[in-house]
Amino acid sequence: MSNSKNRRKGNAQTASSSRAAELLQASGISIPYLGLDALNLTAGLPTDVSDVGQLIDEIGANVDPELRIIFKKLTKRDLQTREKAAKELLDALKESVNDYEKVKNAFPSYASVYSKLVTDSSQSLRSTSNSILALFVTTLKKDAGTYLKSVIPFLFFSLQDGYSQVAKSAEASVNECFPSEEKRKLAMNTFGQETSNICLQMMSRQHKLIQPQKFVEEESDAQRQTRLIAQSLNTLEAFIETSPAFQIL
Repeated sequence: MSNSKNRRKGNAQTASSSRAAELLQASGISIPYLGLDALNLTAGLPTDVSDVGQLIDEIGANVDPELRIIFKKLTKRDLQTREKAAKELLDALKESVNDYEKVKNAFPSYASVYSKLVTDSSQSLRSTSNSILALFVTTLKKDAGTYLKSVIPFLFFSLQDGYSQVAKSAEASVNECFPSEEKRKLAMNTFGQETSNICLQMMSRQHKLIQPQKFVEEESDAQRQTRLIAQSLNTLEAFIETSPAFQIL
């Protein structure tokens, strides 16, 4: 999947919605109504906890105390606090790459919040979130496998972010997580359907992440919906163009 599309002044990507719609129509694809429970995007994680902070408490019993504090900051309302926490987490993980158990114990907590971070209103936070994910995956390798289904589709989704800073961070992270062309193709085949399901839920306004969020510093609910729907269309277009045999159910 390529994210080398033209970018508007200020790094905002022009949504190629009409082009994507034409491709979808030509492929015989219609956008179905998807129920709120159509997807379980947190495979292996608790699904009955609505608050992210509570979810971290539920699954982070073995997380290093320093990292637990940082995870708490990632869920705060204040934008600058979240951005600072993401940078702190990235630095802490870089310093802990030789402490395998520390990194391993922290990954479930990060996997539970990655989708929210990578769709946050903050471009900086979205970009840093991709770098953090790559560090987790490259450090843990096969031990990251249990949670890849909940994070890699959103990493592919991030490739079509409307801001070049974020899209480039996603591309760099994909290349780090899957360092060969063969591995990238395998990842697309493995997680492509899940990615398309996310896009279809976004486009039908059924995905929980396109619903009104409590963090609204930089964009309105309508602006968030427009951004994520355009990103969904571009993601589907990229998958169809990259893999003509790709099917969207």
